[in-house]
Amino acid sequence: MVALDLAFTVILSLLALYSAYYLSMFSVTVMRSRRCSGAISDTHSSSEVETSSNSAGLRSRPFVSIVVPVKNERYVVRRLLEACSNLMDRYGREFCELIIVDDSVDDTVDILRELVTEYNRRGYRVLHLHRGLGDNSCKADALNYAMKFVKGDYVVLFDADFIPPPDILLKTIPELESNPRLGYIQCCWEHINRNYNIVTRIASLNYELQFLIEHPAKSTLGAPVLINGSACILKREAIEDAGGWQLSLAEDLDLAVRMWLRGWRGKYKPDIVCYCEAPPNFMAFRRQQFRWALGYGQTARRLLKTVLGASTPLNQKLDVSVTLLRHTVYPLMLTLIILLLMYSLLNEVPRDTTYISSLASFLTISPWIIFTYVAFRKSSDITSFIKEIFTMLLFSLAHIGLALSNSIAYIIGLVNTHYVKFRRTPKYDIRGRGDKWVDKVYQVRPGILPFIELAIASLLWFSIARWFSQGNIPLGLGSLPFALGLTFTSVSTIVHWLSVIKHGVVHGEQPW
Repeated sequence: MVALDLAFTVILSLLALYSAYYLSMFSVTVMRSRRCSGAISDTHSSSEVETSSNSAGLRSRPFVSIVVPVKNERYVVRRLLEACSNLMDRYGREFCELIIVDDSVDDTVDILRELVTEYNRRGYRVLHLHRGLGDNSCKADALNYAMKFVKGDYVVLFDADFIPPPDILLKTIPELESNPRLGYIQCCWEHINRNYNIVTRIASLNYELQFLIEHPAKSTLGAPVLINGSACILKREAIEDAGGWQLSLAEDLDLAVRMWLRGWRGKYKPDIVCYCEAPPNFMAFRRQQFRWALGYGQTARRLLKTVLGASTPLNQKLDVSVTLLRHTVYPLMLTLIILLLMYSLLNEVPRDTTYISSLASFLTISPWIIFTYVAFRKSSDITSFIKEIFTMLLFSLAHIGLALSNSIAYIIGLVNTHYVKFRRTPKYDIRGRGDKWVDKVYQVRPGILPFIELAIASLLWFSIARWFSQGNIPLGLGSLPFALGLTFTSVSTIVHWLSVIKHGVVHGEQPW
């Protein structure tokens, strides 16, 4: 029992440290940051930026290469090319090119060929590089391949579902030009389908916490701002100096850390907002989270030792290390669940209830300080505030419910840095409530994990019922979030898959 109590206390302490770190980031943000709003605004209007840019003459504009990796995206490539053409018109067609690296193995290839032919006929520089590698390739490999054809001094990255504002280059290139060691600018994301359903709200919140809390705090503290993989403008020189993209499922994180190690800085621009699409079902959401956790594990394995030994300021080194290890929270939660089940199996309870209760209280309260702030910033009235708070609750439960899935992914990443099967998050061009995803292709199978999670949740519910009947209220209450999270995530996944089967889709894509 002593070993069990010690393990339980250590896990809670580590989770409390993780929570304290983000609470400190939140404190910095509240004091210094600006809001990342849904409207595109700037300290200077776009017309002022254009006037300033035009005053130097069109010939002074550096050439820019827009790079978009695509894999089976039949529903969104048309709007992608339309948005990119608007961007090229505003910046000047003669000063930019669009490179599409296409690993599609479906009719996306034909759609793109037709679109590229049309846009080239209209005077745009669009290069369609079809490789057709499917899942035998990853995003990093596609980006490295694109660099063989890039002509610009600057590389702009977009995923296939992005809708960038037309003036994004006019608001970023001049700043990159005037700062020799500024290697990249990361723009803000908003989701066009955020309010489509609860899954899109949860998925959107993943990024909103980064863009509202983490990125502004990093900017204020002088810590490296990370690349989010899209809506990012990078100097070609910085990419090449860092060695290009490593084959990883978190190629954006990997490149940002290696740029930082080479002395390059990044900047976050909350006033430049690019719109994109959030996954509308739990199968796609789980795949996205699995890929991220695996990629973070790979990057931590590759770079953590180098980061710790780097001759950089201690606060920056600490920040990067915590970022690399952030997905450790999932194995910690899974271990906590296992320990709770062991207490139940042995019919025992933790001995040091005072310290454990203090840690549990801190872990319960601290996230909600941040959540309440974000909900307030995202709300216009009391009704929307309550809705946001409810979203935060389900967001917490969803990530608790992913403890098993993301732990497996993270451990795979730590063990196998060569796993590069990039299974993209499917997009369906979902914008409003009238749009449907269940009758479209690119459905993701749930796999076996949701059923295992449901079984674990059942064991927890049994344990909670017994603890309550024995009068052990603290342990029962402390176990509730884990039981609720596993139940919510597993049941939601199964229900969504049943709705897909109802529409005639029996076979789907692999979950990871």
